[in-house]
Amino acid sequence: MVSGTSWGGLPFPGVYTSYDYGASVSIGSLLSIYHSYFLSQIAESRDLTTKYDELKRQGLFLRSSRDFYKTDWVADSSTGLSVSTNSDAFITLLKNSDTGTQFFIARQGDSTSTRVVLPRPFACHNPSTFFSNTITFKLNVTTNAGTVQIPTVANAITLGGRESKVIVTDYVFGSASEISYSTASIFFAGIIDGRDVLFLHGNSTQQHEASIKLTGTPTNLAQPSSSQIQVRDGGNFTTVTILAGLQDFVTIYDSDTQLILYADSTTAATFWAPVIPGSADDPLRNFWGIGTNQTILVGGPRLVRSVSLDSTGKTLALIGDLKEGVILTVIGPKTVTMVTWNGIPVSTDAQGMLPSAIDGSLVGQLSLHSNVTGIVVPKLTGWRFKDSLPEVTDITFSDVDWVLANKTTTNIPVKPAYGDGRILYGCDYGL
Repeated sequence: MVSGTSWGGLPFPGVYTSYDYGASVSIGSLLSIYHSYFLSQIAESRDLTTKYDELKRQGLFLRSSRDFYKTDWVADSSTGLSVSTNSDAFITLLKNSDTGTQFFIARQGDSTSTRVVLPRPFACHNPSTFFSNTITFKLNVTTNAGTVQIPTVANAITLGGRESKVIVTDYVFGSASEISYSTASIFFAGIIDGRDVLFLHGNSTQQHEASIKLTGTPTNLAQPSSSQIQVRDGGNFTTVTILAGLQDFVTIYDSDTQLILYADSTTAATFWAPVIPGSADDPLRNFWGIGTNQTILVGGPRLVRSVSLDSTGKTLALIGDLKEGVILTVIGPKTVTMVTWNGIPVSTDAQGMLPSAIDGSLVGQLSLHSNVTGIVVPKLTGWRFKDSLPEVTDITFSDVDWVLANKTTTNIPVKPAYGDGRILYGCDYGL
């Protein structure tokens, strides 16, 4: 995660002031994370900002992680939690007491510092790390498979100066698929066309690792689709290691029951997981988990506003925006044979154009229209307004009845940090 990630106001040792990130991922804001709050991450030019990308990554993780909704705070590094091999990493542990799923939220101990930190014990082997503000560490965790220090194959977990991560153990996705642990972040987890789908992501300059129970009969496509993905069979669980430098969208595993994907975090942000609306007579048909539990993955467009599937299940209609020509990737029902983009049919190929061929995916090319005609911008006339300041036009207006803010003491435990000593809390004046 990037600078400012707070994960619902969870405790950490530092000063945190970014309302943008904190409010959006608090549990009370989950239902609105794709609606009113996302609007604040659009620039005046109507372009999406990097904050929008980050909130999308966090929002899809939260939407996908049903076990996160009922977690208890267990401990953190300031209250005796000792699971990290490097004390410079501050860890907060949340646990779902019903399922046993654990969420280790990691960040640097001093979130505001750009000091030089020597990663232990690797600094002596790589002098360039002396000039880095990153730290590396491993976690000693207990999973259903036993006690283990993770990662087991990759060198370590890496944190940039103002980066935070959520490391999961005993995580269930889809109908019944299992992750023993993952140091890679989860972008999406769910069911698409009857298969359990997991989409991992991570910083392209770092190594990542996940231990996954793979199921089903693999397809005849190359797996994994990148030489920078290393796979080691460990019995019930397979250890997948993603090497540093991978900047792509790749397939880790593709079978009749599972689809495991990975992308660097920047590429992951180009994907969307729009819902397929439920029954037409349901006013909540577009609300995930309430009116629908169907979703797809769409990669490429700058913004995907909505999707719909016709009654035959063969035509998928996408509505959205482009900033430039892109490759369109659709991972959805195998019944889909036609894709339209803003009403225009898209020529698609079931296998081509992507380095990561996925069984059942559709891939096409979206292009900007250079000559757009027929759009007439209406004249904005007939404006009406009312002055909201009565003292501007009313010469008889008087403020003699206003309450004078002259108190210098308050019963509120949080005292004003600035000012000349006068208290401006409305409740102290009966307001």
